[in-house]
Amino acid sequence: MEFNVMLEKAIIFHGHACAGLVLGTRIAIAGLQRLGVNDPSETRDLIVYVEIDRCLADAIQAITGCTIGKRRLKHVDYGKFAATFVDTLRNRAVRISVKEKARELAMKYGEEHGLIKRGKIISRKQEMAIMAEAYSKIPDFDLLSIKDVSISIPRWDLPGLPERKMMCAVCGEIIFDSREKIKDGRILCRPCAEGAYYRILGET
Repeated sequence: MEFNVMLEKAIIFHGHACAGLVLGTRIAIAGLQRLGVNDPSETRDLIVYVEIDRCLADAIQAITGCTIGKRRLKHVDYGKFAATFVDTLRNRAVRISVKEKARELAMKYGEEHGLIKRGKIISRKQEMAIMAEAYSKIPDFDLLSIKDVSISIPRWDLPGLPERKMMCAVCGEIIFDSREKIKDGRILCRPCAEGAYYRILGET
């Protein structure tokens, strides 16, 4: 799986190149290789959990072909540059995260390759450009933490038709895939049970 080809695929999908996109590309390639997936378009057994909603996630989606609509891309809101790749057929999973020292290594790379002078203050744009180049070159061993993990996926989170649907006793909307809550003996959707991220205009 050639890095430059995969990165170009991610750039086309995302719209521009950046350090986060490079990291996402590196993570996607490492995850697929660890699971022995040579061509993700040929498998339906791959599910990916991404732990941040930034550029990294777009790279992983573009390269693996896993999407939220196919129920093969899951967003876990941890705010971390990390992702877990799951082979549901062979019951294998690997979590890959960016090491804490990544930025430090990128700046060291920049100094060693004449991209920056030691101690010189640079702009955020210059810093991002250096990190993008460095992250494409630093070996996996130094850049990424790769760990085999165990993950249990509930059947209602797997791809396929909904196994369950319920109606909220308050708003009357349908709730799919066991996302309902029981409160005071009534079936409620999460917004009615816990509060919504939106507010309907005209209602108090």
